[in-house]
Amino acid sequence: MGAFQVESGQLVVIDPAFSVGENKDVIVRNAKKGEWHAMVTRGKFGWWGEVVVSISAHAKEFCGERDAIKWEENAFFVRVDTGAAGVFDLKHYQVCNEVSECGVRPFGAVSRTGFGDGDYSCYVKTVNGEVVAILIECMDAESLVDHWTSAFTNGPL
Repeated sequence: MGAFQVESGQLVVIDPAFSVGENKDVIVRNAKKGEWHAMVTRGKFGWWGEVVVSISAHAKEFCGERDAIKWEENAFFVRVDTGAAGVFDLKHYQVCNEVSECGVRPFGAVSRTGFGDGDYSCYVKTVNGEVVAILIECMDAESLVDHWTSAFTNGPL
């Protein structure tokens, strides 16, 4: 997606149509200051075709080490009610009512989510007490397959 700046050392993971505290957003403290890079991972899912599997952001210094540092086990959740989620510098966050404006902004990044609304798992990576990466997991393929298999087997939801 591209690069954005983190000046405050605090990030908000949020549905961009809401103010901080209005919906189930998450404040991440001790984020590494400086340049961050956002990325969207896509995958094919049945007749839906290509969907967003995850949205991630990494401090520039750790982009090459994405696989070397493990995601922390304890997930938190962000609620999505407009089909989009993003990671923003808390100090510069502004509500964006136009969800079609997905992409990178000077102080954050936003993307559509895999299957629209819902509560999405989020993970962080830390190095020396600083958060250096955030992952919004938009689709856990295994559990999604179980969900839809059950729906088609047991009738309408």
